[in-house]
Amino acid sequence: MYDHQKEQVLDAKAPPELVALSHKTVLDLDFQDGCLVIIPSGDLNLDSAEDFRTQALSVLESICGRYRIDMAKVKDIDAVNLGILLNLGRMLSEEGENRLLEIVNTNDDLVRLFDLIKISRFCKVAAI
Repeated sequence: MYDHQKEQVLDAKAPPELVALSHKTVLDLDFQDGCLVIIPSGDLNLDSAEDFRTQALSVLESICGRYRIDMAKVKDIDAVNLGILLNLGRMLSEEGENRLLEIVNTNDDLVRLFDLIKISRFCKVAAI
């Protein structure tokens, strides 16, 4: 995505590039390989769940077709936020083939958990 498109997305539809969801969670945005990258850091738990869902939905309203959630900086994730990821993937997959969610830089435990909840039906998952 070109810089002017990034500015358009961030100005028109998406939250600021760095958003504090809670005192332990921050959400950063970037563009890589034609994807809008959502980079949460800290804990994705009940305290941050509603803000994470709201901000992620806001990002998904952008003109970009591919989205990537980079889990490298996430320390902990609970069932509520797993459900949010599952629903985000489901929403995008229902919008068509050109809308895709990737979840990357997950550790082995998280990959196994994603397998259990069958998130791969709706999005691509890649380990570290």
